[in-house]
Amino acid sequence: MNLLKLTIVFVLFFLIIDSSNAQSARGESRLEDSLVGTWAFDYDSSFRSLSSEVKKGLTKNGNRFEKLLRGQYEFRVYEFTDQGLLTISIPSGDLIKGSWIYDSKEKLLKVVYESGQIKEFIVSGIGTNNLKLKLKSKKDESETLIFKQIHLRKQ
Repeated sequence: MNLLKLTIVFVLFFLIIDSSNAQSARGESRLEDSLVGTWAFDYDSSFRSLSSEVKKGLTKNGNRFEKLLRGQYEFRVYEFTDQGLLTISIPSGDLIKGSWIYDSKEKLLKVVYESGQIKEFIVSGIGTNNLKLKLKSKKDESETLIFKQIHLRKQ
């Protein structure tokens, strides 16, 4: 009888441990699940988030650089799939493809493009309808043009 009680206690203990581990894993993937979907790049908000020094450099010479940048980014659409794939539709009609993974411990979104280029973004905010990314770079902000990205969820 004591062996039966001990076995039941032992099984219950491992069921409780397994249940709490599953809940913890679900909690960690919540942000990852929130990333899945289609996001439109919000150029105006992203541009406003740049430092005044960077904006000044982009807007001199008749806004030539700012217009070029706007043309490259304004209508980009990012699609994150639950299989870890990323497709970026750019204004020219071309597609940029790659894969993504989210590191919940570092709060880091790592994107690996088919070209082999790797970019890391710090997820600085995510809500039902907006996503804020900050390029993790060793470069100076003035060298990265779109340093902070703001995206709006497409319906």
